Amino acid sequence: MLFAGCGGCSSGAKQAGLQIVAATDIDPDCESTYQKNFRNGKFLLADINRITPEDLLDFGGLSDADFLIGGPPCQGFTSAGAKKWEDPRNSLVKRFVEFVASIKPTWFIMENVEGFLTTRNGFYLAEAVHRLIKSGYWIRVEKVNMAYHGVPQYRKRVFTVGNSLGIRFSFPRPTHLPKQPSSRFPLPNSLEVGLDRLWQDCYSPLVTVQDAISNLPVEVEKEPVEAPSPLTDFQRLMYHSDPLYHHVAKTHATELLERIKILQPGQRMRDLPSSLQHPSYKNRAHRRVMDGTPTEKRGGPPAGLIRLKPDQPCLTISSAAPSEFIHPTYNRLLTLRECARLQTFPDNFVFKDSRTSIASQIGNAIPPLYMKTLIEHILKYDSAVIHADEEKWLGITATYSKGMSPALVSSLAAIERRAREALE
Repeated sequence: MLFAGCGGCSSGAKQAGLQIVAATDIDPDCESTYQKNFRNGKFLLADINRITPEDLLDFGGLSDADFLIGGPPCQGFTSAGAKKWEDPRNSLVKRFVEFVASIKPTWFIMENVEGFLTTRNGFYLAEAVHRLIKSGYWIRVEKVNMAYHGVPQYRKRVFTVGNSLGIRFSFPRPTHLPKQPSSRFPLPNSLEVGLDRLWQDCYSPLVTVQDAISNLPVEVEKEPVEAPSPLTDFQRLMYHSDPLYHHVAKTHATELLERIKILQPGQRMRDLPSSLQHPSYKNRAHRRVMDGTPTEKRGGPPAGLIRLKPDQPCLTISSAAPSEFIHPTYNRLLTLRECARLQTFPDNFVFKDSRTSIASQIGNAIPPLYMKTLIEHILKYDSAVIHADEEKWLGITATYSKGMSPALVSSLAAIERRAREALE
């Protein structure tokens, strides 16, 4: 595991049946959490720019690997500066590609934020694909909305998957679909039948916030607490009989509590009376007025304060979620455990270090449930027909929507062009 973080990806891989031999990350807080939850796993605390692929193999006692998995953090990308593969701002993606080319795992999985598709007109993804194909891999790229795979969260990420076996890999099909498609939850283009037929074919509805956290206690002053009995299928997936940690509700200041009490599901800072809006919100809103931004597009902080809707998947869990997301029913912000549940961490997963650090560990993680789904899908290809004589570029799926922005169209053309050049 590269960029292993606190172990979200490792948790999913372990649930899928893989043995995690070695993991590395630069964050000492993540190391503490990882070692707490993976007692037999080896964690190398290191800057990936200062170690070699051989260092990682030696650390894990390996000569080769079946899987190499990681998500180079989004801090490695920028929309500024020249388009150069050697640009230090691109170093983390570059290092991942170099580790794959050197270690030569049978399969690799690289996860990135959705902005990776269009950053510098798709340059970084195009270069990564080009070099991975040149290294002998059959490559497919897909932007995944994890809500369509049972994650109770509207989380879009770009996955690049490759294999050295000549397998024409495809991503797992959605298992959960919206009952009413919308701009946020469009019906995937590959599903060209009516919704009634889809439900007859046993697709499940999207997992909602209520489905995920409704059994967790209202208020907790001390931890641990006794593991609550699961009430839904999703809660049964997360359930473990061990005592539950990280569910202590934060004490809110009077002004914050006033804001929370007023907001209804789906409402946010802009829906509050002006007297209760946070100064940072009003300052930013004023700047947008001066810039001529239309009223309906003005806003405050990037996410701001918002009460979640109980009957929909959660918004994307980030490090700010415990300080911005209000419980759909109770007058308080989400607890760390509720954020972890929405990220699909098992209930017995214990985080180490400060509240702020834990919030970052949870928000930066790859949801274990999706990683489990993806790896289990890959493992089914063990007996697949090999197509080694066919081209190695398997294509890219960048959206479920019918339309695409000009920036995305341009980026996809650049990625396709670079992939084709690798095949020449």
